[in-house]
Amino acid sequence: MRQAAALPYRHADGPDGTVEVLLVTSSSQRWIIPKGDIDAGMEPHLAAEKEAFEEGGVRGSISDRSIGIFHTCKQQDGAAVQAEVEVFPLKVGEELERWPEMAQRQRRWLPVSEAALAMEEPELQAIISSFRP
Repeated sequence: MRQAAALPYRHADGPDGTVEVLLVTSSSQRWIIPKGDIDAGMEPHLAAEKEAFEEGGVRGSISDRSIGIFHTCKQQDGAAVQAEVEVFPLKVGEELERWPEMAQRQRRWLPVSEAALAMEEPELQAIISSFRP
């Protein structure tokens, strides 16, 4: 199964301009980046942009260039399914007060190094750790 994920980021206020990444909670309350299935006929980066809006309530400028791929296990119809997830950076321009999945998810901004440590998948940790906008 193929999926797409957004890595929403912003430059924090302050003199050092630290890059922060937006994380959201999964249905099992783990911190993840917004990700989901790629609809038929949709470009992967546009699917990632859609997930950032639906799951994280952010809009911005999505890159059409992937910064990496990670593998994860997803529960589907009671069975574990392997998913290959392509990650696209999204420079956040707007953070909404209301968004489609706000009742199911929390969101949190973290510096890149802390966001990487919050991920369970080693491949995703590496992608986030090496991210430079």
